[in-house]
Formats: sequence, structure tokens, C-alpha cells
Amino acid sequence: MSSALLRTILIAGGLVGVAVVLELMAGRWLRPRSGRGLPAIIVGVVLVVTGGLLTIGEPYKPLLSMPLIKNSADRRFVKETICFFSGSLLVCFGVLGQLTSLGERRLVTRLDQDLRQKSVELDSSKGVLASVVRSSVSGVMMLDAIRDGPNLVDFCCRFMNDEAEQVLGRDAKTMIGGRLLELMPCLRQEGLLQEAINTVQTGIPFRDERSTSFDGREMWYQVALVRHGDGIIATFTDVSGPKQTEQKLHHAARHDALTDLPSRTLLSDRIAQALTRAQRYPDYLFAVLLLDLDRFKIINESLGPEIGDRLLIEVAQRIRDNIRAIDLPSRLDAEHLPARLGGDEFVVMLDGIYDPRAAMLAAERLHEVIAEPFTIQSHEVITTASIGIVMSNSSYEQPEDMLRDADTAMYQAKKAGKARSVIFDEQMHLEVLSRLNLEKDLRLATEQMVFKLHYQPIVVLETLALRGFEALIRWPHPERGLVRPDLFIPAAEELGLIVPIGEWVLREACSQVKVWQELRAQPLSITVNVSRVQLDDPD
Repeated sequence: MSSALLRTILIAGGLVGVAVVLELMAGRWLRPRSGRGLPAIIVGVVLVVTGGLLTIGEPYKPLLSMPLIKNSADRRFVKETICFFSGSLLVCFGVLGQLTSLGERRLVTRLDQDLRQKSVELDSSKGVLASVVRSSVSGVMMLDAIRDGPNLVDFCCRFMNDEAEQVLGRDAKTMIGGRLLELMPCLRQEGLLQEAINTVQTGIPFRDERSTSFDGREMWYQVALVRHGDGIIATFTDVSGPKQTEQKLHHAARHDALTDLPSRTLLSDRIAQALTRAQRYPDYLFAVLLLDLDRFKIINESLGPEIGDRLLIEVAQRIRDNIRAIDLPSRLDAEHLPARLGGDEFVVMLDGIYDPRAAMLAAERLHEVIAEPFTIQSHEVITTASIGIVMSNSSYEQPEDMLRDADTAMYQAKKAGKARSVIFDEQMHLEVLSRLNLEKDLRLATEQMVFKLHYQPIVVLETLALRGFEALIRWPHPERGLVRPDLFIPAAEELGLIVPIGEWVLREACSQVKVWQELRAQPLSITVNVSRVQLDDPD
């Protein structure tokens, strides 16, 4: 190859190199504002044009006869190999670059539009979110962590909405930028600071319901803590209104509406807890005192139910005040509980006493305070109480069992003359069971009228002449034998069975004396004992 041809090749190669370098620079620096491929297209077109000139360059032979390219073989090589081939490749390369640049420009344009749209949506979402947070019914605070080295020791308020200001009773200007514990030291006592630190350290959200005192006012709130960067977002809602309503309903369900003393429900819960404790600790002792007002029915009927209700309220207040004031031999942490069962019945549970003497001491004090006259609406009302006492022991499993036995002891106190205290013993329980069985059998006997009448003659002492008879009822019991009237007549009066029994006795006695009159052909009288309950019956 001649030196002229070599120079031509080097020149053409240099042009191609320059085109490639320009193309690379355009692709790197000008993309996507300038299209890629333009340098390659320009150089390629120049080479193709040069090749064309060489092909049709007969008129330009004097130019081509320059020392650069002298013979025809060199001109053909330059024309075909360098000009046409290299120029076509550069043009194709440039066109591909242009197409690629065009696609990228479209992609960039579309991405730019999408980014603008997303930016508008994000700005709108931020505005909506900010509006929601500011108008939320929950207080919202953003708190940044304050660290002492690696330890998180406090939080700094960065944002709080209007509701947070209302709930906390503090202005945002005084809160934002300040240390939380300095502004609200109560958070440390309630453990919320530690919960917030745990949320930041673990990332586990925290949610709870708490009560606190803000500026002397009691408040219930629901709080939720969520980690946000190196801090938390705290939301809290004031639920004091619903909580107070819930507490009132809970109180009403467990307290008597008239006297506000604990009701049977709460009393049963406390006795059940005490029984569980007594089973676990044998030395633990407690007592149940059941009080029933004497003559309350007479007071209620004579003075009216309004006076009766007022009397119950006054009695409840005296019981409440004196149980707290009595210095009983009991444990220091003992919590005595007064309660109302209903009607004119009250109960006092003595907690953690040392021996039965404490129960008797409390009963004596209650007798004294209840016996003091009450002045109600210008009426002086005097009443007393019969008290049944039952001590805890291992045989009791249910609160109802203790209340039943206390009622049994109270009933014995009334039978003994009222205004008394009686401690329950097992013999009372056996008597009660016997009485219950007697009442059950008496109901059945009344339904079947299995009674018998015995007749005691009445005579004139001067002449010993028969004048008549007295009818005496007997009950032939299948297991007890012949039961005397003094054993079952009081039960029949209490159960309301005496009226049908009395009617049966009258009919039987009159029928029998009629038969005897006809047999003796002389007048005979019959005497029948009548219960006062029968005289109360309008028939």
C-alpha cells in the first residue's frame, strides 16, 4: 500500500473517530435535550458525498490527480471501502442514535409528566392529611427523641393539633420546642414515658386506656404511640364522659339505689373472696352480721313509705359511719363492708377479725346506734334491730350458705325477744332443716286433709252431766307420729295454711256434734279454737 493511500485511510479513520467521540459526548452531555446520532450522520453524509464525487469525479480528475491519491486503484479503494462503506455505517449508526434519543425523550417527557402529577397528588395528600390531623377529634402530637449519649431521656414536642391543646389545657406555643417532662411531669408517674421509649426502641406500637389528673381535673383517655423516625406520634382521645357513664352504671349495678350501700351482688363477691382467702390461710377469720329492723312494717304502714324509706337511709348512714369508727380487734388492712340486702335487712361483713368477740362488739355497737331515736320530718321514730351472726369456717363454700345461716340466727334473735344478737351454731341449722321438712309435709297434709279431730268432753261439775265437746286437731304424721297442734299450727299460720285447715275443722266438728245430738236426742255444744289469722280473713 502506498503512503498516499495510508494517509487517506488515516484521515478517514480520524474523521470516523472524531464522529464517534462527538457522538459519545452528545450522548453523555446533551441527552435528552440534544438528539444522539447527529455527529455520526454528518460525518457519514460527508463520506458518502465524497465517495459520490469520486465516482462521478471525471470532471474533477485534475483535482484527483493531486499527489494525495494518484492511481485509480487507490481512488477505488477510497471510494468504495472508506467513503461508501464507512459513511453508510456512520449514517445508520446516527439514525439509530436519533431513534433512541427520540424514544428516550418521549420516555423522559412521560416520566416528567408522571412526576409532576405525583407531586401535585402528594401536595394535595399532604394538605388533606394536615387538614385531617388538625381537625381530628383526637389529640395528635409529634415528639422527637432527646438523647443523653445513647440513652433516650425525654421528648421534644414538634407539633400538636387543636384537640391536643384542648385535652391537655396547654397552648401549642408553650409546648412546641419544650421538653415534655418539664411541661407534664405526670407522664413519668404514669409510666407513659417508659412506654414511649420502648416504642422508639422496639418499633412496637403501644395502646392503652389510662386515667390521670391534668391541672386538678380527673381525666380518662385512650392513648396510642407509634414510632416515627427517631421519635413518636402520640394520639389520645378524651373518654372521660363515656368512662364516667360506665362507672355510674357499674356502681348502680353493685350498689343499692336507695341507700347507696353495696348491694347483694357486691356483698356476695366480697364474701366469695373472703372464703377463698380463708381456705388458703387457715388463720384468716371473718364474720357476717345480718340485721333486720324490728317493727319496721308497723312504722312503714303507720307513717307511710316515704318515712320508711327515709328511715332506711338514716339507718344505712349510721351503720356505715359506725363500722368505720369502731376500733375492732382486727388486722390493720381489714376492710369491713356494710351492705343492704333489701327491704329492712342490712349486712355487715367484718374482715380479718381475730376472734368472735370482735363480732359481738360490733353487734353491740350497732344495737346502740340504731336504738337512738330518729327524727324524720318532725316524727320521732324509734326502732331496734335483731342481729344474726355467723363466723367463717371450712364448711362454707358459697356466700349464700353464710347468708342463709346468718338469717337463721337473726330469726332466732327475733324469737328470743328482738333487739338481740345470736351467733349461729349447727343446732340451729338442724332445727331449720327440720322445720323446712315439717313445712313441706304440712303443705301435702293440707292438700289431702289427713288431720284428725280429738274431742274433749265438757261436763257440768255439779251434776256431771255432759254439756258438749271441745274439738282438738291432731296430725298423724307417717314418720313423726301424732303431732300436737302447738308444733304445726304456728307453721300453718306463717305459711297461710291455717285458713283451709280451720274451715275443715269447723265442718268436721259441726258434722260430728250433729250426729251425737241425734243419737242422744239432747242439745250438745261444740267448741272450736280459731286462729287470729282466720279472723283477719274477710270470709
